[in-house]
Amino acid sequence: MVHLHHTSVTLAAFLLSYMATPGARAAENHVEYPNLVGGVLGMVVPVSEKSVYVDSPVGLWGDRSTTWSLGAFYLRKLTSSLRLGTVLEMESVTAKFHEGQASGRRTALGVTWLGHYPDGPLSMELGGVTYLGFLKPSSVSPASDTHWDTLKGIEFGIVVGPSVEIDHLHFAIHWEPLFSWLSGGTPDGVTLTDPRIRLKVGYAF
Repeated sequence: MVHLHHTSVTLAAFLLSYMATPGARAAENHVEYPNLVGGVLGMVVPVSEKSVYVDSPVGLWGDRSTTWSLGAFYLRKLTSSLRLGTVLEMESVTAKFHEGQASGRRTALGVTWLGHYPDGPLSMELGGVTYLGFLKPSSVSPASDTHWDTLKGIEFGIVVGPSVEIDHLHFAIHWEPLFSWLSGGTPDGVTLTDPRIRLKVGYAF
């Protein structure tokens, strides 16, 4: 009888404990995804007709050649559906005109914000990016007597695409149309209006 009473008390205590801690069990089964993501990105800009405009003294639209670029990014999770971070990009820019071409190197540091849904290993991201961009000329052909300066300006882009997180690895493919207006020297300005595809690989922590 004593043994049966002891078993009943033990079972009752177990049931009370089980019923009193549903939140703890849910927390044990809930997967928390990392708050920070940092990594590198590669970007390709496909051939784009009439996507580069060089202002006076050139005054011509040019065709953008296919180029690759590299960069780095850092994102912080503000809420389950919003991430804010920074992006650094470095790329070559080549524009072909009727009678020659011009090349330069673009460097840009930007702030990006991404809507992220759902909060899980596979999600879609939609957001934007604002850069402070610099364009340094490297070559102009045929050679010109005009000196080309380093230009700077504000750039705006839209970011959209899927992302995947496997353990602590983060992968994303984004389509990013970008508009740039760079000025402050000779030529009077350079406009870039081209789509780009970015591949991001990072570590979530």
